[in-house]
Amino acid sequence: FLTAELSPGVYPTLQAALASGDKYTGAPMAKGARQTLFITAPIDKVPGAKPGDLLTGVLKVVGAKVGAEDKCDVSCVVPKEEEVEEEKKEEDKDKSDTDRENDEVRDARVKFLKKLKDDKKLPAFDALAADLLAAFPAHLPLLKEVLARGDVDGEEGEAAPAKQERVARALHAAAAVVAAAGVDALAAHYGLKHDKEQDLALKAKCKEMDDRKAALLDALLARVERLAELLEAAPSAAALPGVSLDGIVPDGKTPLEELKGAWTLLQQWCVAKDQTLDVQQRYSKVLCAVYRRDGRAGEAGGGGGEGEK
Repeated sequence: FLTAELSPGVYPTLQAALASGDKYTGAPMAKGARQTLFITAPIDKVPGAKPGDLLTGVLKVVGAKVGAEDKCDVSCVVPKEEEVEEEKKEEDKDKSDTDRENDEVRDARVKFLKKLKDDKKLPAFDALAADLLAAFPAHLPLLKEVLARGDVDGEEGEAAPAKQERVARALHAAAAVVAAAGVDALAAHYGLKHDKEQDLALKAKCKEMDDRKAALLDALLARVERLAELLEAAPSAAALPGVSLDGIVPDGKTPLEELKGAWTLLQQWCVAKDQTLDVQQRYSKVLCAVYRRDGRAGEAGGGGGEGEK
């Protein structure tokens, strides 16, 4: 037994769970209605547990009647703790004290961005992000936070102009992440095998590359997802009524060509079977969205729906 209880995050959508967005706060439900919820592993330290341990618990669903509740078993594996201290020292050893101080201040401000997003203080987020982007336009952790801010689902009944503006913002943020991730450097790195166990500098470099690749995959997935969101339901590849693709789809290209181009780049980096379950689910949905519009519905398989968010 743990010395203290841990609370996992409960979210109403997969995207909210992946981006640590708005948590599910409960809502009245009619008898017989169903609600799909997404539960994330606890992010707090696990007192009394070690990496590899299986944690089991209970999700309680309170009923309308006083004292009535249903229970559902949940479990998660304690992950291996990241070995960051020695790697961080290795990264910082050649930096001046001034540079290290500047990096610490920048990282603290980027961390504060996430808090502003979680607290839904979006104007303050945008102001701070603009300030940071002016000073650090290619800093990947910053660009990831900006993408998490922009890559969100629209509200029910969202008007076409609002949808267009929201998606354009997400696509712009995703493009910035792709550029900063450094596709050429990643290709060179993953083209070789690396024996990193005894080399702290190489170990830190491999971890950096893994983080950059994960950011690249997320941005490439977001790009396909959001492009598809601006199109009519498959098999059509036309823009939704009231939506203009000017500035989103380059001149001389059709929406389908732009969608297929984004999908092709994603395929170059994503081997679905090697990814986490949430990435596999997103990949399956965008595959379905692309193939059904490209006249390949028979290859879409159980894609799980349109792929649009």
